[in-house]
Amino acid sequence: MWSFLVANLKMMARDRQALFWALVFPFVLVMVFGIFDLGRGATSSIAIIDRANTDSSGKLFIDIQRVDYLLVDAKFDKRAELEARAALKDGELEYVLIIPEPNPGGDELLSPILLYDVNIELGNQLVINSIQHLVDRENLNIIEGPELPQLTIVQME
Repeated sequence: MWSFLVANLKMMARDRQALFWALVFPFVLVMVFGIFDLGRGATSSIAIIDRANTDSSGKLFIDIQRVDYLLVDAKFDKRAELEARAALKDGELEYVLIIPEPNPGGDELLSPILLYDVNIELGNQLVINSIQHLVDRENLNIIEGPELPQLTIVQME
């Protein structure tokens, strides 16, 4: 058995291609994949324009900040909607969430508008569904009714 092992190792040491594929190539693969941080998922940038300025919209803002894959861009405030839309068109942002002012005399339900770049195919459904879930959850905290306002989705090119 040992003689067979020694003979195989000698044959492998003589064959340079076999030596490359057996020893060097796996090392190169480990080095290449070690460069990438595969444990961390992709993130998306979002600006939140809060025109409502209510407790509910503030809670929604905090909930969105807690989502690991969403990076809330804090430089946009409620007066910077045009700047946020321009940043979305320029590719600096991937999403803009606009929380409009509540209807006077109406309820405090959130009916936000989500603008997103249609060219970003990967992750759009994940972000849209996540924000829809957070909006629904906050609206359920406000009232418990069968009808909830839906997230308005607008594709931007």
